[in-house]
Order: sequence, then structure tokens, then C-alpha cells
Amino acid sequence: MNASYRDPHDMSIECPACDGKIEARHSESMSDTMRRLYFWCPDCGFRAPASVEILYSLSPSAAPRDGLDIPIVRAGPLLGSVNSRTRKWIGL
Repeated sequence: MNASYRDPHDMSIECPACDGKIEARHSESMSDTMRRLYFWCPDCGFRAPASVEILYSLSPSAAPRDGLDIPIVRAGPLLGSVNSRTRKWIGL
């Protein structure tokens, strides 16, 4: 495998303390659109909470939930070849 390959499904982030890979170990709901995640670094033991929030939708839901109003902001058209942009992003 190419040493510069990056799995596009890998959603991990770097540890701010040691640059290792931190893992989300637990999460809890803060609201319908926000979750708090608790991260841990297996390399140095760093632990910290972080928040993830859905700000808006890029397309309408096929099964919207009653009472939940998430604004829809249409995404602009992709420019250029999607494959070339994807290949560049994963380092191929």
C-alpha cells in the first residue's frame, strides 16, 4: 500500500499534545443537533471533551422528524473532476 494513502473513512483527529491519533471513547446528546464526544489518546493519555453540531443540511431529509427544523443550504455544483479531487485528497 502507498505510504501516503489516507483512508477517506477515517474520521480521527490528531492529539493536540503528542500528534498521535485520539479516539472518541464516549458521546452524549446535548440537543437534537449537538453531541459531546470524549476523546482519549492511547499514546500519551491525553483526554478532552469536544462538541459536534449539525449546523444545516445540504439536502432535505427523505424522512424529516416532526418538530426538528434544520435549515437547508444548497451546496454549489462541484467544479472539475470529482475523481481527480478525491485522488489528490487521499494522496494518490
